[in-house]
Amino acid sequence: MEPGEGDHGEEGSGEVPSDDVAYSDMADGAQLSRKLDAAIAEAVQECRRIGYNPAYFVEMLHRHGGIETARRLITTRAASDGFTKLWELGRLDLSVEAVALRPELAPLFTRDELDAARRRLDDYGHSAGSAGAHR
Repeated sequence: MEPGEGDHGEEGSGEVPSDDVAYSDMADGAQLSRKLDAAIAEAVQECRRIGYNPAYFVEMLHRHGGIETARRLITTRAASDGFTKLWELGRLDLSVEAVALRPELAPLFTRDELDAARRRLDDYGHSAGSAGAHR
């Protein structure tokens, strides 16, 4: 057994048993996942309002769900066509990278994923601090 696997905390250590943490984390994760889905839906709606239809992105959402789609797009070497289009429109705040960096949604992603999202936004001149804020 690997360290930490099945470990229920040492007696008197004040640690919460890992089973309890797992159930709590699952509930929190499901709630955060719903928040991510809502934030993405809002971004897609705003894209359409400004005249950009992110059809391939929506197809990916239907195929993979919000979290997996975000992870796939964030971790690609090159920016997606949709990201580039949002950059051209001056609306990188609508990108999945910016959505992932919102403080309330960041716990869904690994540090590496968040760093990649921040780097991509920085590379395109969008301050990660302004991620999620409309201009």
